[in-house]
Amino acid sequence: MVADAMPDRRALHGKFDSARWQAYIARAHHLHRNAMNRLSKTALTLLVALAASGGASAADTQLTGCAAKREGIRSELRQAQEQGLSDKVAGLTRALDEVNAHCRDSTLVERHNKKIVKAQAKVNQTERSLRLAQEANKEPKKIAKLEGKLEKAKAELAALQAQQP
Repeated sequence: MVADAMPDRRALHGKFDSARWQAYIARAHHLHRNAMNRLSKTALTLLVALAASGGASAADTQLTGCAAKREGIRSELRQAQEQGLSDKVAGLTRALDEVNAHCRDSTLVERHNKKIVKAQAKVNQTERSLRLAQEANKEPKKIAKLEGKLEKAKAELAALQAQQP
C-alpha cells in the first residue's frame, strides 16, 4: 500500500524531461527564428548587390527591358560556367529560356508602373499617418518613427522612379 501512495519515479522523471524538452524546443525555435532573420537580411543584401551589378552591366550597354534581363542572365551564366557550377548553369539556362519565351517589354513596364503606384500610395499613407499623429500631439518618439518611415518610403519611391523597366 505504501508503494501505491508513492508516485512512480518514471512518471516524475518523464514530467521533468517534458518540461526540459519544452524549454529546449522554445530556445531552439528562438535561435532558428533569429538565424532565419539574419539569413534573410543577408540574402536581401546579396540580392540588392546582384541587382546593382546587373544594372551596371545593363547601363554600360544601354539595354533596357527584356534585353537587359537577357544580358544579365547571360553574364551570370558565363560566370557560373567559368566557375564550374553545373547546378547554377542549369538554373540560369532555364531562366534564360523562360525570359526568351515569355518576357515582354510591355509587361515589364506595366509591372514597374504598378510598383511605382504602390510606392506612391505608401508615401501618401505614411504622410497621412504622420500628419494625424502631429495633429493629435502624439509622443515625439512615435512622430520620429513615422518621419523615418516616411523618409524610407520616399527613398524607395525615388529609387523606383529612377529605374528603367
